[in-house]
Amino acid sequence: MKDFTFFEEAPDKMADGTPNLLKLFRLGRQLLWFRHFTRVEFGFTLDINVQKVLMDFKPLSDDELYKYSLLSEPKTISAHIASQPPPKTPGIPPSKDLKYIYEIEPVAMQ
Repeated sequence: MKDFTFFEEAPDKMADGTPNLLKLFRLGRQLLWFRHFTRVEFGFTLDINVQKVLMDFKPLSDDELYKYSLLSEPKTISAHIASQPPPKTPGIPPSKDLKYIYEIEPVAMQ
């Protein structure tokens, strides 16, 4: 499927106005590859437990996915940025602790 993602990035026509035959050829080749797999029988046996899990699967919300993303790859501030003085914000007195405002703490899952 990922091959289809990048087909649209190629131009439909060449600079001289002729069709981009290479793009059409590659698209056709991928479609034939897909068709091949619709005609092949796979030797899978039906597993009711797997089918039930897949049918009852509830997709995660964007917020839940973001929390899991932060757990697997926490965002951190680079040492270079942390060593810089905090920006001056009108109405807020300067503080030594302001540089820690920019650090993102991992979110604990409930």
